[in-house]
Amino acid sequence: MLVSVIKEVMYSEKLKNQYTLPCIVAAIATLGSVILIQRRQSEIEDDGIATVPYILPLFGSTLLHNRNELKFAKETAEKYGPVYRAHLFGKIVTVVGAGHAEEVFTHPNMSFNASQEKKFKASHFFMDSPFELRKNSIQDSIVKELTPKLKQYSPRAYLEVQKKLNSTSC
Repeated sequence: MLVSVIKEVMYSEKLKNQYTLPCIVAAIATLGSVILIQRRQSEIEDDGIATVPYILPLFGSTLLHNRNELKFAKETAEKYGPVYRAHLFGKIVTVVGAGHAEEVFTHPNMSFNASQEKKFKASHFFMDSPFELRKNSIQDSIVKELTPKLKQYSPRAYLEVQKKLNSTSC
């Protein structure tokens, strides 16, 4: 049906001008994007955690959050409870309130250490024994973890050094 409407609009003598085709392409692209985003959202596991509704698919709740972070946190916690999902900074994130944060670290099904292993492998420090550091563990960790990400860390480290130098200069 959509194709027949598009064909009718394209071949209509009244609507033929230089803007018709770009408008149709833009409309189809927008419709496709909305459908794709809705499908992606529906794939999120329904585990009973409320999701904060939003209007802008790319920004989600980011604009409201950035306007007043504390107000956003209080209002959403009052409305959706201490644990909820929000579309912030381009990702769907799960927000855990302070009263439930301990649960994240102590519940057997939630492993803080496992989540940190994705970014920085602490196992490099404790290869031989979980209770003592190996002689070269820090060096090995730097070589395996930090060196490949040096371009990511270097600008930030440089800015921190500059701040310290500027704050200590007379």
